[in-house]
Parts: sequence; structure tokens; C-alpha cells
Amino acid sequence: MPEYLGGAANQWHIHNVGKNPQIKLGDMWNKRLVGNEDAHNWKICQEALNVLEDVTNNQGRNIPNYVPLRKAIEQLRDQHNKPEVVEEAKETSRYGPRKLRIWRKLILNLWSFRNGFKLTEIRVNTSIY
Repeated sequence: MPEYLGGAANQWHIHNVGKNPQIKLGDMWNKRLVGNEDAHNWKICQEALNVLEDVTNNQGRNIPNYVPLRKAIEQLRDQHNKPEVVEEAKETSRYGPRKLRIWRKLILNLWSFRNGFKLTEIRVNTSIY
């Protein structure tokens, strides 16, 4: 196995030395895969692909070895099992915008009734739903 995958030592690359490869995207992003952490390693590889996409598409940077690096990261990612979606995360998706509006209105009405005056707006932290 070569020491560098997806690029040379002076380019963005996967440093393939030892048990746990390290993905190096210049000075901005650098992470080592963890032994026996299949789902975690898949997430690290996916995060590296997202960073690579962001840098090339949104920031307009030219990465000369973009295609081989992307392919090498995808191959590394595909060696690991994709994490399963947790049931708890699925449950939170049932609160769509319509249900949040209904909850806001209900909370607003209950609070207004209890305190004897009318509120015109209430903000709900949707990140907890």
C-alpha cells in the first residue's frame, strides 16, 4: 500500500501509515481515523468529503488532485459501515413547520390566558423538537 493516497506528500492526501489512516486537507482540516470505530470513521470520511466540496465549490479553491483525492476518500469511507439512523432522531422529524405553528399558538394562548393579557408573538426554540 502506498504511503499517500489521493495525492502526493505536498498535496492534500490520505496519509496511510500505521493502523489508522489520517486525512489531511492542508492546514484547515486534519483527522485520524479511529481503530474499531466503524460508524465514526464513516462520518469522518463523509465530513472530509463535505469539506472538500465546500472548499472547491463555495470557496472557489483549485485543488489540483481533487478527483483522485475524492475517489480515495470515498473508497476509504466505503470500507466502513454507514451509521444507522437512531430511532430518537426519526421521532424528532415528526414536528414539521405546521405542527410547530400549532404548538406556538397553543402556548401563546395558554400563557396569555393565565397572565390576563394578550401576547402577539412567541418564539420557540425548535432545536429541542
